[in-house]
Amino acid sequence: MAYPPPYDLVFVTSFIAIAVGLAVAFDRRTLRMMFFLGSSPTRWGQLALVALNWIVSWIFVTTFCLQSSGYQTLRTAHALSDLPPVNPGATKDSSTYFPLLLGSLWYLVTVFACLSLHNRNGDDRHLHTRRTVCGVPHPIALYWVTTALVLAIDKNPTEAAVLVVSHLAAILLYKIYFSCPKGAITSGIPSKIGFLCGALPLATAPLTVALVTSTILIYAVLNHLCWGTLVPRRLRQMVKEQGRGLLRTVARSIMTQERLYVYLPTYVLALLIPVSMLYVFAAEKAMPYDGWFMVNPAHFVVYHLFRLGPYFTFFAYTHATVHIEAHSSVPMFKGRWRVFNRLIEWGSFMFYGGVPEGYKVGHNKVHHKYNNGILDDSATMEFDRNHPRQFITYLGKFYLFWSGLSVAWHLHGRGERGLAWKQLKGTLAYYGIMLTLLAINWRFALAYWVYPHLEAVTLLAAVNYTWHAWVDPKDPDNDYITSITILDGHYNVFEADYHVVHHQHPTLSYEDYPRFFEKEIEIYKKHKATIFRGTQAFELFVLIITNNIDRLATLFVDLSGEMSHEEIKELLQSRMRAVPG
Repeated sequence: MAYPPPYDLVFVTSFIAIAVGLAVAFDRRTLRMMFFLGSSPTRWGQLALVALNWIVSWIFVTTFCLQSSGYQTLRTAHALSDLPPVNPGATKDSSTYFPLLLGSLWYLVTVFACLSLHNRNGDDRHLHTRRTVCGVPHPIALYWVTTALVLAIDKNPTEAAVLVVSHLAAILLYKIYFSCPKGAITSGIPSKIGFLCGALPLATAPLTVALVTSTILIYAVLNHLCWGTLVPRRLRQMVKEQGRGLLRTVARSIMTQERLYVYLPTYVLALLIPVSMLYVFAAEKAMPYDGWFMVNPAHFVVYHLFRLGPYFTFFAYTHATVHIEAHSSVPMFKGRWRVFNRLIEWGSFMFYGGVPEGYKVGHNKVHHKYNNGILDDSATMEFDRNHPRQFITYLGKFYLFWSGLSVAWHLHGRGERGLAWKQLKGTLAYYGIMLTLLAINWRFALAYWVYPHLEAVTLLAAVNYTWHAWVDPKDPDNDYITSITILDGHYNVFEADYHVVHHQHPTLSYEDYPRFFEKEIEIYKKHKATIFRGTQAFELFVLIITNNIDRLATLFVDLSGEMSHEEIKELLQSRMRAVPG
């Protein structure tokens, strides 16, 4: 898309003015330092690094502009002189995108190189200023001005959107990693950012609900009609026993413990999901789709229904396996099969919207450390669960937690930079693949990579919101109240319904959860623990956001048998109120 004269000059001038204005609004001192008008680094090594970074960054801008300016410059020149008219069908070579990509990567790499240099020198005064890292300015001003110059020459709306979004993501990443001074622990993300982040996954919620509902219908047909009616009971029992026996035999040979055989089907699935996605990619490429939807709707529906599995079982067991493996002190596989350890987390888990290291770092080192306390980046206690709209803001908070951004911020502020970087590597890997796919085929990327990510955020935020929906204002650290227990649950994946036991004994095998619950049942009774019967987490979630306290009170289990229905309702409502930090 090109703008006819005289709008060329208006576009260039206004865009640069807006970009510089935004840069100044972010940080005036940064803008001055970018042009070497502010204070300079004192060490020659730092000065050379800053100068090299500055020069190369601007060289890539110039190169990009020169390579992409053939058509646009001739249009402007034609408007100002008597040059021959430009061929209106001229288009820009796709190779002109490479300098932009390389330049952006160069800048990010040098910023992190400066951080490494800074850490080796043991000099942290620059971090405390929240201004520079080893004398290198924030990328904010450079990114905005760079974007302005590139777009001023190129004037392509699609590139504008991609550049602005990618640069804003880089800025947010930079802020999260560097802005928190050492030793300070932040309790969360500003509510405005959280609400905006919450609106994004919420937009895909209707599609997620439709797909999940379809998987439930498929399960009902397969389980009750095909498997339950057409297959004789004796044959069903024999298939189950033979299957378990085969899995146990395989587990004895390749896994560290025989009881881990239950996870083998998930590892088989881990190999099938990437292959199925490659097949869909080939199908989309062979038969391009130009309709109203992102991709071919038939491909989209079939792939995601298969990925989720009947009653979204594949989704649930993939996430549960990664969760259990993150808590386990013993690896899954032994000997030459050790290459399969954490295969799901760094493989099929990402096809389900999971960010690598999220469970190992964020879940273990933040969520379990604070147990839904105010410093937990996935905590629910500061939200009033009696009001449905509060979940939108929580969804934004959970999105930042699930992406690893708020976790890296938190851990860096806690002084645990090694863990922060470990989480950040998983985040960079996931979003790096996302950006690559967007560059190759943005429609395919949105449908098969971005959507599963938002789907996972929505579903897991709902689960976590439910598991920790009740907090005693007088005793917010009481595990028996802040985590729920579901007896005779309808969707109990690896005994996850015993959530109190899991939080108190995170490394305990799920097989022992019921026994530990029975062992401490008198303590549950004493604390009027949050226990429900004959339900599941998603049903409870719907009851919470619809504020159906009456139904919640009906499902609630009063172990003492002393409370009336109205007293239970009052108890639940009081525990759903926000607890200020």
